[in-house]
Amino acid sequence: MKKTLYLLGFSIALLFSINAYTGKVYEPRTGSKAPELRIPSSDSTELKLSDYRGRYVLLSFWSSSDASSRICVKDYEQSLSSVEEGKLKIVSMNFDRSATLFREIVRIDNMNEETQYHVEDSEASDIIRAFDLSDGFKSFLIDREGRIVAVNPSITAINELLFV
Repeated sequence: MKKTLYLLGFSIALLFSINAYTGKVYEPRTGSKAPELRIPSSDSTELKLSDYRGRYVLLSFWSSSDASSRICVKDYEQSLSSVEEGKLKIVSMNFDRSATLFREIVRIDNMNEETQYHVEDSEASDIIRAFDLSDGFKSFLIDREGRIVAVNPSITAINELLFV
């Protein structure tokens, strides 16, 4: 009888744990540590998120096929361009399949080329998984210690945080 109760209890616990599992191992959200990001660039250097510790980082993901993310990145860049680089680093990651299309959009939209990075297909799936972008592109404000302060922050919220 005792073994039956243990088996029944174990079965119920297993059933609840299977139902509770969403498939997400990590979901970046406010207060959590930002995943490490490493992207090789065309000039044989590497973008590493950890290199920007000590200042705030606005990390945005966008694609030409997602108009709202493209507009958001452009708005962030235009509104926050006057913030001194020592306080805030803007990093925007593009997921278009074509690097040529990416460069043309950056040129047409008059974006700062130094803040824009194109993600190759080989790195895209790892970044999408690490930052949980499966349900759409997002932006993350990351503090000096590498913790996420806000997801999809407003420009007003960023300014209030930086100029307190």
